[in-house]
Amino acid sequence: MRGLGLALAFATLGAVGCSEYRYYDVNVILDPVTLGNGVSGGIQRCHATVTKANGDLEDDFDITDPRTPSSLSCPLNSSRTSGTFEYSTKSSGSLTFSVSVFDDQRILPACEIGKGQATIEGSETTNAADLTVVATGAAGCT
Repeated sequence: MRGLGLALAFATLGAVGCSEYRYYDVNVILDPVTLGNGVSGGIQRCHATVTKANGDLEDDFDITDPRTPSSLSCPLNSSRTSGTFEYSTKSSGSLTFSVSVFDDQRILPACEIGKGQATIEGSETTNAADLTVVATGAAGCT
């Protein structure tokens, strides 16, 4: 199961279960140095991938704004530069979370203007880490 969204600190959609689940709190931060000067204002879509320690894909999903759940609108931008999303799984061991931000609704390499990654060891029932998104240097699609 996974929880997505961002209110003041990304809201959660249904992480239900008992101790067989591992919970991951990922605090996403837009790097103010590389994503400053208006770059963060162009963010239209946020996408996350989760991979297991062996490199297998665990999950991939959009991080959407809970205030507009029917759209792919990214909750991170020039006015909201950080927030936390929760992810839960029955998998054990470390997981690598990657978050990409795009200046378009399409998930295309040319539209990716920022990316960050964090590996979290799943040794506890609840695990947390910061993930900083830095500019890719790409011109973007817009």
